[in-house]
Amino acid sequence: MINPFNLKKIEDIINCEGSILSIHRDPKNNFFISAKMENEEGMVYFDTNKIKLKKYLNSVITLKKLFELKTNYFLKTKTGSVIKTFIGEDFKCNLIYGEILYKSLPKGVRVKSIVNLLNKL
Repeated sequence: MINPFNLKKIEDIINCEGSILSIHRDPKNNFFISAKMENEEGMVYFDTNKIKLKKYLNSVITLKKLFELKTNYFLKTKTGSVIKTFIGEDFKCNLIYGEILYKSLPKGVRVKSIVNLLNKL
């Protein structure tokens, strides 16, 4: 199970006036993505690995596909004063930039060096 409080942020992968997509590491050296959702206030955290992340960063797959390849996730949404938490349930969420290949995003929002990011993993 993912506990967002145990994750250490490595770096933002997409940042536009705040973090939209970030990579994290847990104490057991597993990697997780945190991503903002389009129509919900909140973040979704899901597991990944270096191979899947590299495919996303090289525009082989979209963020939506990367999310579909997850084995588990943690999601907390906030609508008004209502906070909901989903753990491992089927929850359909649209991620910001989910349908766009990474290299198609504006350079100003992407990580400065994919190589440096991958070397940190």
